[in-house]
Amino acid sequence: MIGARPAGSPPPAHSATAADTESDAEVATLPRAETDVALADAAASAPFDDDGPVWPSATDEAAFIGEAQSQGRAEPRAGVQTLRQAAEQAEAALGPLPSLDTLIARIPAEARETLEDLFRVKFTGVRRVSPDVLK
Repeated sequence: MIGARPAGSPPPAHSATAADTESDAEVATLPRAETDVALADAAASAPFDDDGPVWPSATDEAAFIGEAQSQGRAEPRAGVQTLRQAAEQAEAALGPLPSLDTLIARIPAEARETLEDLFRVKFTGVRRVSPDVLK
């Protein structure tokens, strides 16, 4: 068999061909200089400076919103509440929490004694919990 190697012999080392290697002239003509210029331009037009981010102008924002509408994407509406804002409003509507002593007084004396005997319970504070936690 032509090109066959004996069993147990190491594979031949890969010999570099002219197509595999690059000459010094080819390396010198690689677009490194163009890449460096492009990186410098990108750094110069970065969307932030020493003071923080640079926001788009009103015309840029209007163009972006117009393009989003033309593609059928919805824009954020003014006055839409976030979940956090809705939760804060619901909590504010419930009013202030009662004092700890008031709540302890609402527990029947027998139940308080049983809790003390079984768990050595100590009431330390009043907190509002979401209904999801109680499920």
